[in-house]
Amino acid sequence: MGYYTGQTIAFSHKGGFWKTRYSFTPTCYATVDNHFISTNAKHPNAEEEVADVNFWMHESSMKHNTFYGKRHMSKVCVVCNQDPSAVKIFKSLSLESNSNNWTGMSSTNINPLGSNQSELQMGSIEGFTAKEGNQYSELPRSIANSDSHIDFACTVSEIVTNNTQFTSLPGVGQNHIVWSVDASIPSVSINGGMGSVALFRDGNEFKYFNLDGDVFTYTTFNEALQNNAVHVHSYNAATNAIVFGGEATDTVNTTAILSGIANFGMHLYVVSNPAINGDPMRGHYLYLDLSNNSTTPVETYAINVDYENTKLDGSVGGN
Repeated sequence: MGYYTGQTIAFSHKGGFWKTRYSFTPTCYATVDNHFISTNAKHPNAEEEVADVNFWMHESSMKHNTFYGKRHMSKVCVVCNQDPSAVKIFKSLSLESNSNNWTGMSSTNINPLGSNQSELQMGSIEGFTAKEGNQYSELPRSIANSDSHIDFACTVSEIVTNNTQFTSLPGVGQNHIVWSVDASIPSVSINGGMGSVALFRDGNEFKYFNLDGDVFTYTTFNEALQNNAVHVHSYNAATNAIVFGGEATDTVNTTAILSGIANFGMHLYVVSNPAINGDPMRGHYLYLDLSNNSTTPVETYAINVDYENTKLDGSVGGN
């Protein structure tokens, strides 16, 4: 007998509506001595040994959120929609809950799949801090459609490859190249390391290079990292040089990158992680998809969102 993979939806006879979804997918229910029992085959990804077909006792203290050998997460989805006509900047989140194991995603400006998602904003909630019996977390910066994490740095004038005043800089080796910049001081603080990908503007779009010299159109920060994009290693104010590099074990293909960069303008931008420096979430509402992996029962009494109205919003509202 195979594991049944349907979906369980609960109906409230008292309220007259479909109330929630459950992770267990039984083929049969029963009650024995006031115990709730159901049957199904062993979950294909069972985390404990169970019989091929078993009677599963629900609400057992030793098996909280576990069904047919597979442990699941508790989930809750809510929408913060107070003062719906106001455009708001969402700042922080608090849970009146006895657990700080909550994680999840927050988002706003969601359009149906297949439609324009240019205003979609979303971010990952990594955890909460317990204070005075409640759980608190700053709402994340948006990893979608942000531009606050992209800063113009300077204009690159030429490339320097065999010059001891540059190649002798601390930390510069075969996996780094050095490009000099024009006489102007970079407009932003250029932080080195993998947290700052080098972007170039071709007049219409942002482009980046990987270590083989391949040119990509920039879409997301994570995509750039996955393609091993060249990052900004450091900036030397004395020599007015920017050092670029890749992973410590890789060798940069300087010739290929030189050939690619010659095809468009040499305006350098620095892009950092949008989860840290991206746009704050703003919109009419905030959608929260929260999960909890606790192995003990969890109670949550209230979910609170702190926000402020944007300066361009003309409606009357508060937080």
